[in-house]
Amino acid sequence: MITKNIVITGASGMIGSELIEKIYSSKDKIFFWFDDLSLGKIKFIKKFLIFHQQKLNFFLRIYRFPNVVGRNLTHGVIYDFKNKMLSKEKSFKVLGNGMQTKPYSFTEDIISAMLFLNKKKQKKIIINLGSGDKGISVKSIVNLFQKIHKMNKNIIYEKKTQGWPGDIVRYKYSYKYLLSQGFKFKYNSQKSLEKSIRSFRR
Repeated sequence: MITKNIVITGASGMIGSELIEKIYSSKDKIFFWFDDLSLGKIKFIKKFLIFHQQKLNFFLRIYRFPNVVGRNLTHGVIYDFKNKMLSKEKSFKVLGNGMQTKPYSFTEDIISAMLFLNKKKQKKIIINLGSGDKGISVKSIVNLFQKIHKMNKNIIYEKKTQGWPGDIVRYKYSYKYLLSQGFKFKYNSQKSLEKSIRSFRR
């Protein structure tokens, strides 16, 4: 059986370590060695598949996500927050000063966007997905946990700007193509997180 559709997903982890805001499109400047490996991998896959696409005539698409959240998280900052914030511990130490601000999207929106765009069969290969908002800070996420689950933990923030080596404190994509196709996410970053956090059980 010959595959007619190939869809590859990439995360926003291929961003970098600069402490300034960047707008990322499909033509990215590299700031961190991990970015070079990640984007190099995507470029290799793209060129390899485009070469064979001409012979086999299949549909190719590469989607890039922001931070994706939902009920069944298995890793990431929100997963860590879930385990620590909903524990019986009275204090919670946050990596970084809490001002790191990033966009988040709900799983339902991500899946809906991919299905919508796959039907269009447009020639554009790499597409950024997301709600297009400015994102939400770590401090705001902590406050959401406290408010939604009615808790009053002692939150301890570090003085350093980054949470870990390679952490970028603020970034956003370009979503122009997604919007030009007539698709809009239901949930922005805050609503995505609220929906996810409400689904977590203590």
